[in-house]
Amino acid sequence: MKIAVFGLGNFGANLAINLQQMGHEVVGIDQRMERVEELKDQLTYVVCLDTTIANSMNTLPLKDVDLAIVCIGENEGDSLMTTALLKQMRTRRIISRAISPLHRIVLESIGVEEIVNPEKESAERLAYRLSFKRIIDAFEISDDYTIAEITADEFAGKTIQEAQLKNQYRLNVITIIRKATHTNLLGLTRTTKQVLGVVNAETIIEKGDILVVFGAKKDVQQFLKESE
Repeated sequence: MKIAVFGLGNFGANLAINLQQMGHEVVGIDQRMERVEELKDQLTYVVCLDTTIANSMNTLPLKDVDLAIVCIGENEGDSLMTTALLKQMRTRRIISRAISPLHRIVLESIGVEEIVNPEKESAERLAYRLSFKRIIDAFEISDDYTIAEITADEFAGKTIQEAQLKNQYRLNVITIIRKATHTNLLGLTRTTKQVLGVVNAETIIEKGDILVVFGAKKDVQQFLKESE
């Protein structure tokens, strides 16, 4: 993907670097020249630009960008103006960082559907989710190992042993998260997620299941790439 990251503070810079390392073309944009200089050798391209000015934003090749991520965290006004200009320019896909609950409400009011909270989601976890369609979430255990939640529809009807995740990809299935429908006293139904607990080789995978797997980061990435 071609990705533009607006705001190269700690969260934005880490996200941009992680996305670049995962093979994406990343353009970093920030008003501070020192941040641009620090990252010029780590990203595809970096720009020093005031993203709250429409004429400045029009100089960026946003028509070629698959995703724009607004990571500005120091100023809610700058974040909102940048996001509004991206909406006005009909950018293909926009993800914005919410600095506060009120900020989130305003972002939602201008039509932003994808909003992240850095206090709850690390830059690396977000980079994983953006890079691989099948991954729901990932939790870093160490520099080399991770626990990941992945969709598993192609294994529906198979046992964990038949899915061959351990033999082919060296991934261990820890548990399964499964959707369940409940009806309350008023007759209203709602869908919840249930963790099955400890699973074994004979546990059958159902359509819609999410597999929680443990393995080396490189093995998780290899599985995700081959199954895209």
